[in-house]
Order: sequence, then structure tokens, then C-alpha cells
Amino acid sequence: MNIVNKTKTSRRLRKLYRIKQRRLRHAVNSMVKGIVGDASETGASKTVTRKLRGIRNNNHKGRKVDSMIHNF
Repeated sequence: MNIVNKTKTSRRLRKLYRIKQRRLRHAVNSMVKGIVGDASETGASKTVTRKLRGIRNNNHKGRKVDSMIHNF
């Protein structure tokens, strides 16, 4: 067992955490790729991003989507 943040973790727990991280990273990278692709198609020279305020409000799309959004 490894000790992380002064707690013991199992191999299974570490594996599940890595899987969760990879899924979230893939989702974010896919969103960024889509935004950059749309911007380059329209000929935009700059892309301005802001904080994602209000992203959790009025979101009732199911358990999987809720868990992804609340991990931001």
C-alpha cells in the first residue's frame, strides 16, 4: 500500500483515480480541440476564455454528466 496525503490507498483505488483523471483530461482536451477548430475555421485570430461561472446551475443531464461537471 502506498501512503498518499497521510492515508493508505490500495492499488484498485489508485487505478480508479487514474482512470477518472484520464477521462476528465480527455473530455477537456476534446472540448478545447473543438473550440480551437471552430475558431480556426472562422478565421479568428484570438480566443478569449473566462471562468466557468454558473456551469453547475440548472444542470440535470444524468449521473454521469453531473459527476463530470462537478469535478471541474
